[in-house]
Formats: sequence, structure tokens, C-alpha cells
Amino acid sequence: MRITASVVALLALAGAAHAGTVQLSEIFVNPPGTDNGQEFFELCGDAGESLSGLKLIIIEGDGSGAGSIDAILDLGSFSLGSNGLFLWRDSSSVIDTSPTAGVQGPDAGTTINVADFSPDIENGSNTYLLVRGFSGALSADLDTDNDGILDVTPWTSVVDGVSIVENDGAANIGYAAGLGFSNIGGIAFTFTPDIVARGTDGVWYGADVLGTNPGGFYAFDATQNTIGPGAENFGATPGVKNTVPAPGAMALLSLGGLMVARRRRA
Repeated sequence: MRITASVVALLALAGAAHAGTVQLSEIFVNPPGTDNGQEFFELCGDAGESLSGLKLIIIEGDGSGAGSIDAILDLGSFSLGSNGLFLWRDSSSVIDTSPTAGVQGPDAGTTINVADFSPDIENGSNTYLLVRGFSGALSADLDTDNDGILDVTPWTSVVDGVSIVENDGAANIGYAAGLGFSNIGGIAFTFTPDIVARGTDGVWYGADVLGTNPGGFYAFDATQNTIGPGAENFGATPGVKNTVPAPGAMALLSLGGLMVARRRRA
């Protein structure tokens, strides 16, 4: 298929079709070595925007436990920083955001919350939903028959979502695609992403990471990624605006997402 400028524009719009003002931006679930102290998630949106009423819900996607709520993170007392970013990390330790010598850390304008994830963010299949009007409870089963479709939706709206899906050959479920968002990983991939991040065009990408724990820099693996050649030039950037991979690679990734969506609607 020939990728033209108009096709690229259309794919970018499709990738951002469900974008709200506040969005999930980056989720790091599996650092090299010990996870605790290095995991984080990041939100982006308008500078200074309130997160009042928002919760991040993490839904299990592995085996017989699929559909159960693993974590509920209340964001309501926070606002995005002056640069439009919010970072929740589970340690006060700074993660380098670039391979440049010295400790870079998050931008000064980023709002940062330091609090241990309890339980820690799992490395397997999980769905991350940013919701309003949440009325559920921890451990509640939202997919009672484990068919990949949520039977219970204890929220008034889903602002954003993404799933990381394991590729271990077992029964793994990502619920984000069924809600109109993106699943990253699964049997079509040769790896389970350690990190997922959103480009500025609204498209998600995922990768394994390499680097020294603690502190990084955690660069994307050159071969285990959804970006393509040059992925090793990118890495985890907690509290810093995400960079966008090469436009050609992003267009192909968007095309893959559209094909998945088309199959689901057929």
C-alpha cells in the first residue's frame, strides 16, 4: 500500500479519535531488573488542567482473573503542570530522560506525585483506563465470563485507555480495544512491551527497554518494538513530553491499528 500525505493525516486522526483533553501519555511497567522504584505512568493535556473526578483503573487481563480490578488510583487532588504533564512515580529516585551524561529528570513544569504502587504494576496483560464517575471497588470482576467484553462498567465515562497484552501463548485479554482505544502486544508480537507511550499524533507505540537499573536511561530495544528502525534513539521519558518516531513508522503503526479496528467491526 502506498502511504500518501492524506493517508497519513487520516490515520493520525483515527489514532486520536477518542482523545480527551487529559490523556494517558506513558506507562512503564517492566524496567530491567527490580521493578519497584522505577515504575511510573504519565498523563498529558492542557497546562494546569485539573484532574478532579478522574481515577486510573487497572484491570487484570491474565487467565481466570481477567476482568478483576487490580488497582484504583485517585487523581482528583492533582492538576497537570505548567507544561501539561503529570507524573506518578513510585520512588523519589530520578530516572534519566535522555542518554546525555548527568541526571536530567522530569521537566520543572511537570506535576509529580511520589507514591508506591500497591500492588506494584504487573508485567502481564493489563488494561489502563482513565475514568470519571467511578463507583466500583477493588477486586470487582468486570468480565464475569472472561470473554473479553466488560459486563460491568462502574463509571460514567472513559476518558482514555490502553492495554498491554502479553504474548506468552496463554489466554490474555486487553479491554481497551473493545472500548475504542488501543491494545499493544498479544500473539501478533514477538515480545510483551515493557513500556507503552503515545506519540504527539495520538498513536501508541510499545517496546522492550534496555538500561541500567536504577535510574536508566532506559532506551528502547532496537528490535523488540513497534516503531521500526531507529527505535533505539527513543526511550522512557517520565515527566518530559514524548518524542514521535519517524513519520513513516508511525503511519504503518496507525495502519495496523485501523486494520485491527476494521476486523472487530466486520
